[in-house]
Amino acid sequence: MKQLFSKDSTIGKIVYGAMFCFVLPVILGFWAYRLDILIPGLPKVKTGIYLPVLFIVSGIWFMIKGMWHLWKDGKGLPMNAFPPSEFVRKGVYRWISHPIYLGSVLTLAGIFFLFGLASGVWIIIPCFIVGIFVLLFGYEIPDLQRRFGKEYKEAETVFPAFSNKKPTAGNRLAAYFFILIPWLLIYLYLSELLPVENLHDTYFSVEYTWKVQTWAVIPYLVTYLWVAIVPLVAKSQKSLRRFMFAGILGSMIGFSCFVLFPLGATPRPFIVRDVWGEWLQIQREMDTSACAFPSLHVFWACLSVIVWKEIISKWISWGIAMLISISCILTGVHSVLDVVSGFILMLVSLQYSQIYKMILLYCEKLANSWQEWKVGKVRIINHGVYVGLASGFGLLLMGLFLPQIPFWKLAVVSLAGLVGAGIWGQWLEASSQLMRPFGYYGGVFGGSVAMILVGFQDFWQLSAAFACVAPWVQAVGRLRCFVQGCCHGRVCNEKHGVHYRKPLNRVVRIAGLYNRPVYPTQLYSIIGNSFLIILLWTLAFHGLPASLIIGLYLFFSACFRFFEEAFRGEPQTPSYSHLSVYQWLAVGFAMAGIILSMFSSPEMNLHFVWRNDVLFTSLAYGVLVWMAMGVDVPDSQRPMSRLT
Repeated sequence: MKQLFSKDSTIGKIVYGAMFCFVLPVILGFWAYRLDILIPGLPKVKTGIYLPVLFIVSGIWFMIKGMWHLWKDGKGLPMNAFPPSEFVRKGVYRWISHPIYLGSVLTLAGIFFLFGLASGVWIIIPCFIVGIFVLLFGYEIPDLQRRFGKEYKEAETVFPAFSNKKPTAGNRLAAYFFILIPWLLIYLYLSELLPVENLHDTYFSVEYTWKVQTWAVIPYLVTYLWVAIVPLVAKSQKSLRRFMFAGILGSMIGFSCFVLFPLGATPRPFIVRDVWGEWLQIQREMDTSACAFPSLHVFWACLSVIVWKEIISKWISWGIAMLISISCILTGVHSVLDVVSGFILMLVSLQYSQIYKMILLYCEKLANSWQEWKVGKVRIINHGVYVGLASGFGLLLMGLFLPQIPFWKLAVVSLAGLVGAGIWGQWLEASSQLMRPFGYYGGVFGGSVAMILVGFQDFWQLSAAFACVAPWVQAVGRLRCFVQGCCHGRVCNEKHGVHYRKPLNRVVRIAGLYNRPVYPTQLYSIIGNSFLIILLWTLAFHGLPASLIIGLYLFFSACFRFFEEAFRGEPQTPSYSHLSVYQWLAVGFAMAGIILSMFSSPEMNLHFVWRNDVLFTSLAYGVLVWMAMGVDVPDSQRPMSRLT
């Protein structure tokens, strides 16, 4: 491996270039073709020929210009494994940090539009973009920081600082490219895919008696201009920074509400009698009732006040924001509950800094909450209860939602996952200080083998059920990781880190980082798995193919793990060619997810049926996992005897 990616390896350069220039595009194209066959119900995208051609031509231009500058000015190739020796900030790189990635997204989108591949637009492009961001933040950016240091840091300060200075051109562009444009794309994505059937309207009964005021479409439509020019008119970096970061947090919460809650606002009827009514009718036809609670219209209108109040005074800007908010009700597009929730979302999101500090304080408190009790030679550690509860509840969920599958199969697969995790930990991480480690990938391998052996006839349903439950188990299980100190981050600055002070914690005992700030990588894992819980359960309840659910679980969990590993600092984790062993595994799991999603399989079939036998067996399994990961014999030198 080292020889293949050595600096002067011609074969390595050819293989690397072929993988990204030929093999990957072919895989993505075939993936789109297969998913279009397996999921024929996806909305078709009709763009004509001009837009796709524009995307393809501009995408190829960005890629060629980026590659040319890396070769000419960077004295190297556009390859992470064989990077340029000099930092490039000329030509197209003066305006765009990663033109090759931008070009690849545009080209891929253009091809999918041109050939009418709906799954390419709705599934593969989002996956591709996530993969690019993971590669950037999980490898490329840390590598650039390591190799170019201050030179890179000065070039990459596009996000505004907490300063009263005027925003730079890069700050203003960042607000569009990192916040507003992605927000618009995600909103359009959800508005097309989220069903409007079976939604519960958020109107109070009295609201149905209110007459629609068509003139209110004017302030309603003004919102788009009011928000869109915020980055251009912002007078200070501080206000633009608050706008951007609160926008990120609020959008994440708002989009999650759209997916999680079956709430909507069917527009109140009216008769078109004037030009304002015609405009209002056009606006309604372009939007959806599925993305109403909370009202992001109100959220963005009110959030923009933090910038506008520096320009036209606090009272005038708040007056405009309130008029926009009221227009949402007067036009019959939103309910009072939608509007109020949008305003509350804005208030909460503006506290993003305090929220993050509060979360870090809780993480640090949890990280130093180690407690143990001795019963003879046996030690009981408090952190085992987290993973015990998570595992038991996960098995309970599968048993209750899949009554058609014999429960003993679910139990056997769960047990095999525990055994596999233990074997994996022994093979890769066991030492004199760490006699009983457990590894996630071993659990996946162990569970997969069991599913093939005992559940072959129910393989797809079993696998998809475990894919839905696994993020829950891992997210809650990460609380144990905080207490035990496993999966911990590397040293960082005080602002972003948590401190470990318990002497038996792995961060202190093995890594020797007593009271040093380290990245809360367990928190990053919890956030990623929370996203997966929302995504996979939504797909499962809408009856998507089991193979797609399994494939997306493997793909996204691998992406999140690749990113997380870039911030980890466990000394016992081996690395090969600048990537940790888990990052290499993540690449393999992402590819496995793509391959599995292309198989034909039954639709996911969830039916809730209460069963007492499931409850008792799940409780027993949870106790078993708790004992495996929270009970040991600390004075013994035998294999598997000690957890720390």
